[in-house]
Amino acid sequence: MAGGPEAAHAAVARGLAARRGAGRALAGACGEFLALAGRCAGAEARAGALEAARARLEEEAGALRGALAGAEELAANSEAVQRLERRAAELSDELTQSYKEASRVAQELAAKAVEAGRAREEAERLAEGMRAAEEARAEAEAAQGRAEGAAAAERSAREAACGELEERLRAKEALEARVAALEAENGELIQRLLEVKEKEIENLNLANTVYRDAMRRSQSLGGGASAPSAAELSEGGGDGAGGGAAGLEFANVSVIPEQVKLMLEGVHENGITSVAFSKAGGPFATGGGDATVRTWDATRGNRLSTLHGPLGTILDVAFSPDERSVLSASADHSLRLWDVKSGRTRHTLTGHKDKVWGAGFSVADSNRCASGGADRTIKVWDLEKGYCLQTIMCGSTCYDVCITSDGAGIVSGHFDGSLRLWDYRTGAMERSIKGLHGSQLLSVQLGASGRTLLTCGRDNALRVVDLRTMEARGAVGPPGLKLALGGKVRAALAPDEGHAACGAADGSVHVFDTNSLQEVVVLEGHKASVTCCQWSESGSSFISGDVKGNVALWM
Repeated sequence: MAGGPEAAHAAVARGLAARRGAGRALAGACGEFLALAGRCAGAEARAGALEAARARLEEEAGALRGALAGAEELAANSEAVQRLERRAAELSDELTQSYKEASRVAQELAAKAVEAGRAREEAERLAEGMRAAEEARAEAEAAQGRAEGAAAAERSAREAACGELEERLRAKEALEARVAALEAENGELIQRLLEVKEKEIENLNLANTVYRDAMRRSQSLGGGASAPSAAELSEGGGDGAGGGAAGLEFANVSVIPEQVKLMLEGVHENGITSVAFSKAGGPFATGGGDATVRTWDATRGNRLSTLHGPLGTILDVAFSPDERSVLSASADHSLRLWDVKSGRTRHTLTGHKDKVWGAGFSVADSNRCASGGADRTIKVWDLEKGYCLQTIMCGSTCYDVCITSDGAGIVSGHFDGSLRLWDYRTGAMERSIKGLHGSQLLSVQLGASGRTLLTCGRDNALRVVDLRTMEARGAVGPPGLKLALGGKVRAALAPDEGHAACGAADGSVHVFDTNSLQEVVVLEGHKASVTCCQWSESGSSFISGDVKGNVALWM
């Protein structure tokens, strides 16, 4: 709206300039007109004088003619009469010239009058233009006033909006402060709940230990004495266990597999790298070299879903404790979390700079997990928000991790064959067993009691470690055991912690007694190197996978 007043002012200026020019032209014309009028008046005055002189001369000539009428012959040759006649002729000629000059002046005066009329018309037109320009200027000033009023109203509205926004920001900050306070309170309540659960787990573990000891005594007596019942454990030797029924949660006797119940062939291209049972033992998951994770019905072997997203080989899979999510670690330097029911990706966790070899959930919290990779770091993740809580620099490629049952520590296996225990909160290394294996430590599994660890290394040995003392019982496995070559190999610890299993390069699966450290059975069924195996949490099911992409369900 700023352009309107400026254009009007410019038009007014141009009108004023034109009016001044017309005025100057009119003044010049008027001056010329007045000069011509003066000249005309002078000519008329002279013509009058000449007319009077001519009249006098005519009178004198008449008198002379009258006087000389009688003496016409005498005066015919009179020189005076001749002079008077010549003078009269001259005066007559001069009078004629005066009349001509007066006529010319009158014509010029008429022409100047016409020009003066035209100048007056131009002046009137310019005056009309000036009036129009003045009206346009007035309208432009009015428009400018309206624009300034609108701008003032807009500024007022903007100030009001800013005030409202600031008020909302203050309300948001107050809500954020309240949310932070609620989160802190929630964290404190969760911590208390974890402490209660930890005590319950300790009581359950104690009952489980008592039950296993009783079973071993019963077997050593050859049936001469019966094993105590759950009720007896809760009333007698199970003091502090929190009740017999709860004390048997970890006391399920694991099934030693004998033969293949179902063989699923070619479920992954480029082989199977990891298998995992859900907590309830219903579905299980497999990960392979085709960068996919698949879930299966453990009873019939039906495929339930195929989960896509990673761009590299799946190196580890795990179910969350609440069975709602599946987690994968991949060679594309990332982890991915899927929703089990919908198959949709919940989070893609990035931050590792190299392959992510292993990942494990916290038993106490389905929204926490840890991962280890070839970038020599261990990362702790918040799976609810999808970001990294902590990065631990471990100094050696980490092949596998697991979080202790109390959630206070992270156990990791490394390229240098060492086993390390880290503080979950601070990231500081608490204890380690250097050179536990003569070569890479490939897998770490925590037992159901939370006190026993099974490790598997590239030195073709399995070791059972007491987490409380960080001491190994000894090597498990026959001297001739050869693990699958090339990638990661994952061994399995039974839920009763009395047995362990590991696949071999010749396609066999070896089962060992963790107490006597002796081999119990060798299972035949695969035709290619076995890379991974797993018991269900109940101990009633067992699965294994090989480099050809085949999965065996054992009974």
